[in-house]
Amino acid sequence: MMSSQLSFSNRLRWIAYRFRRRCRVRKACLSDARRYLKGSATLEQRMDRRQLEARITTAYHVIEKALSLPDIRDRFGEANTTMLLNWMRAYRNDGHPLDGTVYQAACCALETYVQHHQQHGEALGALGEEIFRVVSEADLHPKQEEALPFKRMLREPDGKSCETDYQKFVDSWHSTREFSGEEVPGTLIRKAVQMASRAPSSCNRQGWNVLLISDPDRRKQFCSLQQGNRGFGHCASSFLVITGDLRVFHGAHERNQAYVDGGIFSLALLHALHALG
Repeated sequence: MMSSQLSFSNRLRWIAYRFRRRCRVRKACLSDARRYLKGSATLEQRMDRRQLEARITTAYHVIEKALSLPDIRDRFGEANTTMLLNWMRAYRNDGHPLDGTVYQAACCALETYVQHHQQHGEALGALGEEIFRVVSEADLHPKQEEALPFKRMLREPDGKSCETDYQKFVDSWHSTREFSGEEVPGTLIRKAVQMASRAPSSCNRQGWNVLLISDPDRRKQFCSLQQGNRGFGHCASSFLVITGDLRVFHGAHERNQAYVDGGIFSLALLHALHALG
């Protein structure tokens, strides 16, 4: 029934109901905003290692994408490359190790960036000299094909580049609401998480964490937080709790990115667990 058809008293109740609902939504939005501002790198002046690695990854990912395009502009990405070198300088000044995966990948992208311009006879001047110095200091590991910032892929003519029968795989998927109580080996769980880590994420920042909850008291606590497990959740031997790391995101435009990336990773993890039986 429309509000115009309601009696005066019922109309007041309807207005009060809508007002309470509106207040709850606004309160939830403000709570989300406070959490994001507190946890993300949006307002940070001095960043920790995880935040710096996220900024470095975002910047070198731009170079990777540009190098993989069919038509590359002359002297592309200079502003982004300068920004990347600034983040890498801050990383070094804070004393973080230069042999980590993120820093090495950034150096690899920078080295390929220089090689591209050399092959096309384009001088980078002072920017090229700074890149050479940074890459030299990092003692870049010997570059192999899998370490390149991008790979050229050819479609298999028979369409069998992946032998998995995905239709059969998804048809065998089902929801489980009764468990044997048998412990799932930790090695199997770690393998599933490792498989799921190949899931795509914004600028390859992989802003997720996985917590394994096996303690009975903690399991009971998490059952009370997630309401879809009523009647059977207590039978599960363990929980995998996926959280988003807000530190790797910054700016208003990324306020929901943890949910997007976390959702993609969650599905990949479910696929991995199912694939492992």
